[in-house]
Amino acid sequence: MVRNYMAPEVIDRVSDVDLKNLMQSLSHMGDLQSIDKIAFRNKTSGEHTTQASLPLVTYELTTHYSSGEVSVTISLLDKGESFDVYHFNFQSEALAK
Repeated sequence: MVRNYMAPEVIDRVSDVDLKNLMQSLSHMGDLQSIDKIAFRNKTSGEHTTQASLPLVTYELTTHYSSGEVSVTISLLDKGESFDVYHFNFQSEALAK
């Protein structure tokens, strides 16, 4: 299901096993309770960044999961009329355990 939202060039680099392990690890954060803040970070030209030369838009989010506060950074591949997930990073004490 997650693959449906990912950029094709990212899908090519992530094996099913790696993706399953990542999702299992992220599940330790628990259930999403709220998104408190969404902040635009930047937009970069895709000319030298992505295979399709599409821009990336990056946001930083402050969220709360059942395990506590989680900082999320997500970069989206701007396809014009839609977006694909290109990169994400979750920072949480629950993931450090």
